[in-house]
Amino acid sequence: MWYAYALLGPAIWALLNHLDKYLLSRFFKGNAAGPVLVVFTGVAGIIVASAILLFDPPVFTLAPWQASCVMLAGIFMVGSYVPYMIALQQDETSLVASLYRLVPIFVFALSYVVLGETLRPKQIAGGLVLIAGSILLIVDPERSGRRLKLSTFFLMCLACLMSACNVVIFKAIAIEASFWSAAFWQYIGTGLFSIALITAVPPYRRALFAVLRSGEASALVPLTLTAEGLNLVASLAVNFAGLLAPLALVSIVTGLHPLFVFVYGILFTLFLPRFGRERLAPRHLVQRIVAIGIMCVGIVITFAE
Repeated sequence: MWYAYALLGPAIWALLNHLDKYLLSRFFKGNAAGPVLVVFTGVAGIIVASAILLFDPPVFTLAPWQASCVMLAGIFMVGSYVPYMIALQQDETSLVASLYRLVPIFVFALSYVVLGETLRPKQIAGGLVLIAGSILLIVDPERSGRRLKLSTFFLMCLACLMSACNVVIFKAIAIEASFWSAAFWQYIGTGLFSIALITAVPPYRRALFAVLRSGEASALVPLTLTAEGLNLVASLAVNFAGLLAPLALVSIVTGLHPLFVFVYGILFTLFLPRFGRERLAPRHLVQRIVAIGIMCVGIVITFAE
């Protein structure tokens, strides 16, 4: 059953990728998008934490060090978006997105050191095949001549490392305390970090105020909060899956994210072209069919008994 929760994460994230692209093209200009989206992630985190509190879980029974650790995990969650957004500003989106496939590698290393989790050789081999397929699905062959900047690579390594730290720290505390208690403090951490980020960085603060003063803020704020709420739901689902299975194995399943992005792109191209488009030329379809086939082989290798 854990894989259903693990799949829910990339299914939602892929939909939000298309929504983010729509929001950026309609509402954001220049460098405003990065800090504003980070702030709304923090606001949504506070809202989710408040909703958790309504169900009266034993959130205040955690030891101070446990609460501090999961708050740190929340900081890593939001903090990972910052180098990712900087990388997007200086390089191709497809290349930057393909580097997110480094997350399972960091998760495997950290979960082995911190949690003592290991994978069987078959699962490692299947995961590598799935990662290769997901990279092929994302990379644009027409832009293969454009080299990736070294700074982009290191920025995405930082983003992937912080993302991996988030899930590993969360599991380390949640298995000792409780899932909802850990989630509460994690999202308190996301909110506090977002507030601190806006307070400490004047350009981010000015960008946020400029967006809020714009005439379209009444449409932007509900859309963005809804998107960030769904983002946190996806994170909750993946975190919960991580309690039921090794984190590295969960990360392999979330590697299906590019497949969901492609499927949503086709549906939007056919039925809602103003919301999103996917290139459907024969050469692009052949590349993606081959990539999906490789990913399916990776799944079979990973989960075959």
